[in-house]
Formats: sequence, C-alpha cells, structure tokens
Amino acid sequence: MRLLLAAALLLWASVSHAAPSVVVVLADDMRHDDIQYIPSLAAIAERGVNFTGALAPFPLCTPSRVSLLTGKRVESHGVVTNDIALADLSDTIATRVKQQGWRTGYVGKFGNKMRALAEQPPGWDSYSVLMKHSDYGSEQAHVLARMGEEFLAGCHDTSCLLIVAPALPHGGPRGPKECGVSTVESPVDEHAARWRYRMKALCGLDYLLRRIEAALPADATLVVTSDHGYIIADGKLGKNEQVLDAHRIPLVVARRGLAPATRGEIVTPVDLATSIVAWAGGSTAGYEGRSIEPLLEGSNERWINPVTLWSVP
Repeated sequence: MRLLLAAALLLWASVSHAAPSVVVVLADDMRHDDIQYIPSLAAIAERGVNFTGALAPFPLCTPSRVSLLTGKRVESHGVVTNDIALADLSDTIATRVKQQGWRTGYVGKFGNKMRALAEQPPGWDSYSVLMKHSDYGSEQAHVLARMGEEFLAGCHDTSCLLIVAPALPHGGPRGPKECGVSTVESPVDEHAARWRYRMKALCGLDYLLRRIEAALPADATLVVTSDHGYIIADGKLGKNEQVLDAHRIPLVVARRGLAPATRGEIVTPVDLATSIVAWAGGSTAGYEGRSIEPLLEGSNERWINPVTLWSVP
C-alpha cells in the first residue's frame, strides 16, 4: 500500500509541476540604472537576485550577443564588429540545451547586419528575428510579447529556452501608444529629444516584460539583462568607449524559491551562457564562464572573475 501511495505521489508531482525552463529578456543598450524607469523590472529586482556588478566586456551589440550565445569571451570568438555573419554559431546555448531535449525559441534582435546571415543558425526550434531595429515600429514591444506568449504556451509540460530580444531602448522603435510623454528630465540638455525617445522605449520594454512575466511557466527562471550599457555624461549619449557605464549592464534573475538579494560580484554574458547550459544539465565543456548558481543560492565563497574591457574606435 505504501509503495502504491509513493508511486501515486511521484506521478502527481510529475504532472502537477511545470518543467524547469529559462526565459531571457535581452534588452538593447539598456543601462544598469535604467531599472528605475521600468516598474516591472524594479519589482522583479526586489523579489529576485540583482547583480549590480554585471558587466558586458564589449560595449557593442553583436560582440556581446555572440558571447551570450557561445559562452566564449571576445578574445576567443573574435567578433569585434557589428557583423553577425562573422560569428561561428554552430555550437551555441541553443544547440547544447537541445541535446538535453529542451525546446528553443528566439524572438527579436539576434545581431546586427542580419541580412548578411545566409541561413538560420542551428539549434532554434522557433526563430523569429528582426531584420532591422525599426521592425514593427512602435508596436514592436507588443508584437514580440505576443510571439513570446505563443512560444511559452507550449512550455508548461516541457523544458524550454526562450530569448526575447527587443531593439529597445536602442534607437529605432519607440514605445507603444500606451506610453505617453515622459516627465523625467534629461540629464544631458543638448540631447533632450533623444532622452524622451529613450524613456518611451523603456516604457515599451516595461509593457513587453509584464506580458512575458505573466506567461511564464510556474518553475521558470527569468533573466532580464542587456547586451551592453550606455553612456550619459559629458554632454553625450553613446557606447563603444572605454567608459564604465558603457560596460555596466542590468542583470536580474528571478525564480520561485530564490531569496531576494543584491550581489556585487562581476558577472558577464559568458557566465550567463554557462549558467543556462548548466541549468539544462548540458555540457559546458569549452565554455569560458562560471555558473552563477552558487551566487543565486547565497554562497559567500570568494568569487574572482577577471574581465578584459574592450572597445574598438
């Protein structure tokens, strides 16, 4: 009788709990302190783990995205321009988690100069990418959110990796019509118009994040981050310079059971790639990062993570 009861409990557990999945919302040019302008992200940071020491070693879109996809530092993957066709995408987080039986999806900005990428990279079961930043116009946040929701609808009984990557707040699309004019004053007077544009784009990111969060499977790990940071200082807005704000990125991780925390350790997209594959139970052989799981679980062991900061004039 006890054996029958144990078997019944195991069967109930297998059908009543969602399979673990990972969903990454990858913003474009979002600063580490933009969290304050995104209410949904601020709320996630309050109940999740907020990595305030997160850095993108290369403050340019494509090199940083290739590091996230491949688990390799820029020194190893060699992509130092915005041309995604230069990347070797034959072995990525998608191909590695698929080997573990996971379903994979990518929605949004994959890299720059997408028309030079001759074919869909391997490993992605669902692949709906932007050809240019302005695709879908001001409705981009809503369109990508809908695509993400449709993919996640099939992730309640199987493990999934989904990356949702809007071209926000990078120049291109503004936020949707629901986003009004921001009342936040520009810190750079000569770029007030661009600042208002940026605030509306961050509002669009807020709408997207709310919808993706609502569609998450119960046991999913949610990661919100950016490809790199953004400079707002000395009368300029920009990136790809040896300025720390161009490298600093937000990185917030949330899932059921995690204790809220703020961590100051240096974590990079390479570490995030390693973590994703490790969460799926896949091989991280050849990856150059470290899993952040011990940090998520509250480890106080010494974390040493040397990082080379790049920029190309």
